[in-house]
Amino acid sequence: MVWYEGVDAVRGCRSDDCAASTVILADVMASTASPLNVSSSPRQIAVDGTKFYFAQCPTPTNSDCRIASCDVTGCKNTGATFVAPANGNRRAPIVVGGPGAVYTHQGIDGAIRTDLATSTESYVGSFYKIGDTLGAIHVDAQSFVYVDDNASQVNPTGGVYVCPIAGCPGAPKLLLPPPVRLIAAVSDTVFSTTGGAARSTGSILACPMTGCGGAGTVLAQKQAYTTDIAADAKAVYWTTAGVADVKTNSAAVGTVMRCSRPGCAGGPQKIADQLTNPVSVRIDDTYVTWMTYGTPGNKDGAVYRKRR
Repeated sequence: MVWYEGVDAVRGCRSDDCAASTVILADVMASTASPLNVSSSPRQIAVDGTKFYFAQCPTPTNSDCRIASCDVTGCKNTGATFVAPANGNRRAPIVVGGPGAVYTHQGIDGAIRTDLATSTESYVGSFYKIGDTLGAIHVDAQSFVYVDDNASQVNPTGGVYVCPIAGCPGAPKLLLPPPVRLIAAVSDTVFSTTGGAARSTGSILACPMTGCGGAGTVLAQKQAYTTDIAADAKAVYWTTAGVADVKTNSAAVGTVMRCSRPGCAGGPQKIADQLTNPVSVRIDDTYVTWMTYGTPGNKDGAVYRKRR
């Protein structure tokens, strides 16, 4: 497991004995690391099994930030290696992996694809017809799915959109209208959470990649402030913080939730509750793993796992 810890370091451990094997894999400093955006799904590290990738800035300024590469065994002594030359990019709050590439969103610099084989960057905002505000990205071998979560002059609608991975020759397909916030996708289905004012009593939605008439299937309702979502062929998992701002909260009101696929038979199930500020969830064949942000003034964030 690999995670970004505040503004100090990228840490990792063997999943079978994490408490005994946790180490700093890469040193980062407050002036050079991408800040953790705990107000949205904290997707800031892409892992491909032998390496992990994260956005880093070589100088204290908010410029020339780009993808850095590190072996999963660590690069603390040598430092991470920048994948592509500097070109003036700002910090990236979103980092996700895709086939042969890492995709980032650099704020007003737009969405960028870093090709791992050629060490080149390319702007993909127009390629996938992305608006000016990007809330989340999913990339696989077939599709590029994204949340444009802020209606604007560029995109007066907002919502969850999908393009073929080869690009959108025309307009992207609108799957779900706003308010939407987070996404997870598996094969032919996209899962999303409601955002905006609806976050306090949000819903978990499912929509086929082919479209769902803009409505989607409601898998769960009244989910208070969903912070992350993950899915595979068997189930959908998500975390709820129970509060709007985890940076100021000390109440144990969070949960880890699960819905079996395809239709959440039996209703949503609590995997864990009375959690303090869960902000991230991941799954593999055996475990569901989640991270808590910690409480104000304390270094008590943690990583947990539970058998599925």
